[in-house]
Amino acid sequence: MRRCAIQAWCFVLYALLMLAQRVLKPYNDFDNIAISGTLCMIPFISEFLMSTTKYWLFKSEASTYSIDDLQRDNVTCWDGVRNYQARNLLRDEINVGDGVLLYHSNTDSPAIVGLASVTRSAYPDHTQFEYGHAKFDPRANHDSPRWFMVDIAFERKLRTPLTLDNLRDIHELEGMELLRKGSRLSVQPVRDTEWQVIMEIIRCQDARGTESQ
Repeated sequence: MRRCAIQAWCFVLYALLMLAQRVLKPYNDFDNIAISGTLCMIPFISEFLMSTTKYWLFKSEASTYSIDDLQRDNVTCWDGVRNYQARNLLRDEINVGDGVLLYHSNTDSPAIVGLASVTRSAYPDHTQFEYGHAKFDPRANHDSPRWFMVDIAFERKLRTPLTLDNLRDIHELEGMELLRKGSRLSVQPVRDTEWQVIMEIIRCQDARGTESQ
């Protein structure tokens, strides 16, 4: 989705620059040269912005926080992560604009159930300071927080959840972290190629759903 937004904005920028070039052409050759140079750079700018996007899978128990809860809230903080490897990803790797697969875990049929995007990069997880909270950490303090969270925004709910069994049947996803034996991280990286495969599956679901209406 972010890829499409970047392409759309680059198209708008291209159109505006083309208009400016036509308006300025009779008056100022220097401005025309500058605009022409910028026009040539747009494809490279677009590719750079898209290449910096990263993708992730966030696990949550549906009984604790589901895709329906996120749809209701629209934006939420992803708090409560207490694994150091997952914490490091939240703190050091996840950025605003990154894409998120929301995954319901610990159910009879674990599945990717929706899409989200990161709207705020890492900041201290407030629950580590809340005495009596299940995620309270007595070793944490405000000057030296131990745990971090990000904010994510609802993008969409899938027509049909992509179950763990579904994902295991897809050859292109055989190296996905989620499918690796013993993988239990609640926050996991998703490769660009894996993200694109999943997006194509979702597009096919949508097409079938539209045809059946």
